[in-house]
Amino acid sequence: MRFTLVFGGVAILGLVTLVQAQVPDKGPPKKKLPPFIADLLKKSPDEFLKQFDKNKDALLQKDELPPFLQKAFAKVDRNADGALDRAEVTQLLQIARQFVPGPFGPKGGGPGGPPDFDALDKNADGRLTKDELKGTPWLARLADIDTNKDGRLDRRELEAYLRKTDKK
Repeated sequence: MRFTLVFGGVAILGLVTLVQAQVPDKGPPKKKLPPFIADLLKKSPDEFLKQFDKNKDALLQKDELPPFLQKAFAKVDRNADGALDRAEVTQLLQIARQFVPGPFGPKGGGPGGPPDFDALDKNADGRLTKDELKGTPWLARLADIDTNKDGRLDRRELEAYLRKTDKK
């Protein structure tokens, strides 16, 4: 148990150290987030799986992940089967985004930025509910965005809304 806690702490510390350069403080200007990390965090779980699933089994084994994400593998492998499915990859991306400020952060989009659909979709069902939108500015816009009036947002509805409001 102690080893697990220490190892988990080291893994998280490594990720925090990697992105600490992005956390604003009163010191000198910090480096930008490395482009490859920014690109990874923008990906949907499906895009992430497609990029890293070397054996094309729709699952990610630990050795298929980028090294800085391998440290979180055991934490998100909920069923301990040694592979990450789409829901577990979604959780992995959510955890990684929590350590990065700005539009990738845990609130699903920075001020004025578009929401991160996959980060908000906590159960990875492809729909955003009122509960998943709590604490975000998107809850107040739910009725405007929900074109089929089913009380949930799918990616298509959200993207159409963002395109429409972008033109204004």
